Amino acid sequence: MFTHSEISNGSLPMGTLALTFDDGPGAAIGEGPGPRTGQIAQFLHGLGVRATFFCLGRHVAEWPGVLAQIKSFGHLIANHGYDHAHLAELEAVGGDVVSQVARGEAAIRPWLDAPKALFRAPYFGWSAAVANALNADLRTHLAHVGPLGGDIDGDWMYWGSGGDPADVAQHYLETIRARGRGIVVLHDSSADSAVARAGNGALEAVRLLVPQLLAEGFTFVRGDEIPEVSAQMHLPTKALLTSAGGRTIRLDGRGTSDRPPAPSETDAAAVLFHLLPGGKVALQGAHGGFLARTPSAADGLGFTAATKDSARLDLISVGPNRIGLRTEDGDYLFAKEAGSGALKLGGDSLEREAVFSFHLL
Repeated sequence: MFTHSEISNGSLPMGTLALTFDDGPGAAIGEGPGPRTGQIAQFLHGLGVRATFFCLGRHVAEWPGVLAQIKSFGHLIANHGYDHAHLAELEAVGGDVVSQVARGEAAIRPWLDAPKALFRAPYFGWSAAVANALNADLRTHLAHVGPLGGDIDGDWMYWGSGGDPADVAQHYLETIRARGRGIVVLHDSSADSAVARAGNGALEAVRLLVPQLLAEGFTFVRGDEIPEVSAQMHLPTKALLTSAGGRTIRLDGRGTSDRPPAPSETDAAAVLFHLLPGGKVALQGAHGGFLARTPSAADGLGFTAATKDSARLDLISVGPNRIGLRTEDGDYLFAKEAGSGALKLGGDSLEREAVFSFHLL
């Protein structure tokens, strides 16, 4: 899910840092400055430090092998969008913010540790309108936690002007000492400037900075270990599901129904969406059972108390706040017009009766 404001370091204990890198991956040739994502990941691993790398989709396409290195060293791979677009500005002119985030997530998906990806907006360009647009695409909403903010930043100002990594390390060291904790933002590459990319000295800055911080007693956590992030990483999404005809779909344990919920029954009528590996979803009713194909049932649907992995469905985004649901066998769920129950299994196309609206709770 995407929050209206950035996730901060609010619950990090004093002396704790989340070390993060933006705009990679990258791999310079030869010695000297330049993007060196894999070497940074390896160096930190040697110190027992785990970091978070917010990767750009377009750079992943150029350097896919680097992500395997990052993951092998125990670091977290996270989403920084595809083209480094300023999302608040893009949304304000009617641009497609969902595509930017979804394409970035698709690029890093093979190297993620969990179904959900942590997200940081390029330039920290964020607004409530961006959050609403992303949450209106249920697949993108389910696949993310974010956006993560940052407290200690500024290396990017040095790399385009030939800045000394020692000056960068000193700037960060003084800021961290003054604040005592925080989310540290460094750049292992540059998205916008070839000059800054060629002059990137993050590897040398990290070699100077991190050993000193360890010597002073600071500890490091990955982005998914920040309390405000970890609390959301495995939570399902609660929503009301409505048919094209405006009927609320209830998963009430004995079957599905379209009895409208009273205000006091909202939680009982809610559907829990669980994101599963491979981008599949499982739908859980308030009674705890998961909606699943049941050949013996008249409508082809029933409930299982087994693990949600046995109730896998394809989630299809149809438009803002609209979805389709399909079994792995290719059958769509659709709303019945009459008779007992509200859902039926069958059909091989995404017609009107197979399109549902959702309202996040």
